[in-house]
Amino acid sequence: MRRIPESWMGSYRYREDSGFLSSWLDDSHVDQGPRHVNWGAISGLVLSIAISAGFWTGVALLVERLVR
Repeated sequence: MRRIPESWMGSYRYREDSGFLSSWLDDSHVDQGPRHVNWGAISGLVLSIAISAGFWTGVALLVERLVR
Protein backbone atom coordinates (compact mmCIF):
# COMPACT_ATOMS: atom_id res chain seq x y z
CA MET A 1 0.00 0.00 0.00
CA ARG A 2 1.36 3.42 -0.93
CA ARG A 3 1.59 6.36 1.40
CA ILE A 4 -0.82 9.27 0.70
CA PRO A 5 1.02 12.54 -0.03
CA GLU A 6 0.74 15.25 2.62
CA SER A 7 -0.65 17.72 0.08
CA TRP A 8 -3.72 15.49 -0.43
CA MET A 9 -4.55 15.23 3.26
CA GLY A 10 -4.56 18.85 4.37
CA SER A 11 -6.64 21.81 3.28
CA TYR A 12 -5.60 23.80 0.26
CA ARG A 13 -3.11 26.57 0.87
CA TYR A 14 -1.26 28.81 -1.52
CA ARG A 15 2.33 27.82 -2.10
CA GLU A 16 4.99 29.80 -3.93
CA ASP A 17 5.89 26.78 -6.06
CA SER A 18 2.33 25.98 -7.14
CA GLY A 19 3.34 25.91 -10.82
CA PHE A 20 0.81 27.25 -13.30
CA LEU A 21 -0.91 29.77 -11.02
CA SER A 22 2.35 31.23 -9.77
CA SER A 23 3.49 31.80 -13.35
CA TRP A 24 0.44 34.06 -13.83
CA LEU A 25 0.93 35.93 -10.57
CA ASP A 26 4.71 36.37 -10.54
CA ASP A 27 6.02 39.37 -12.50
CA SER A 28 9.66 39.08 -11.48
CA HIS A 29 10.66 37.20 -14.65
CA VAL A 30 9.07 39.73 -17.04
CA ASP A 31 11.51 41.81 -19.06
CA GLN A 32 10.98 45.49 -18.26
CA GLY A 33 12.52 46.63 -21.58
CA PRO A 34 10.72 48.51 -24.34
CA ARG A 35 7.43 47.02 -25.45
CA HIS A 36 6.83 45.95 -29.04
CA VAL A 37 3.51 45.86 -30.86
CA ASN A 38 2.51 42.33 -31.84
CA TRP A 39 0.99 43.03 -35.27
CA GLY A 40 0.17 39.37 -35.80
CA ALA A 41 -2.04 39.32 -32.74
CA ILE A 42 -3.72 42.59 -33.70
CA SER A 43 -4.41 41.43 -37.26
CA GLY A 44 -5.79 38.12 -35.96
CA LEU A 45 -8.09 39.97 -33.60
CA VAL A 46 -9.31 42.27 -36.38
CA LEU A 47 -9.90 39.27 -38.65
CA SER A 48 -11.89 37.41 -36.01
CA ILE A 49 -14.01 40.49 -35.29
CA ALA A 50 -14.69 40.96 -39.02
CA ILE A 51 -15.74 37.31 -39.44
CA SER A 52 -17.95 37.53 -36.35
CA ALA A 53 -19.59 40.74 -37.55
CA GLY A 54 -20.23 39.19 -40.96
CA PHE A 55 -21.78 36.11 -39.37
CA TRP A 56 -24.10 38.07 -37.08
CA THR A 57 -25.10 40.39 -39.93
CA GLY A 58 -26.02 37.32 -41.96
CA VAL A 59 -28.04 35.91 -39.07
CA ALA A 60 -29.89 39.23 -38.67
CA LEU A 61 -30.67 39.39 -42.41
CA LEU A 62 -31.89 35.80 -42.39
CA VAL A 63 -34.17 36.40 -39.40
CA GLU A 64 -35.47 39.60 -40.99
CA ARG A 65 -36.27 37.74 -44.19
CA LEU A 66 -38.03 34.90 -42.33
CA VAL A 67 -40.12 37.32 -40.27
CA ARG A 68 -41.50 39.07 -43.36
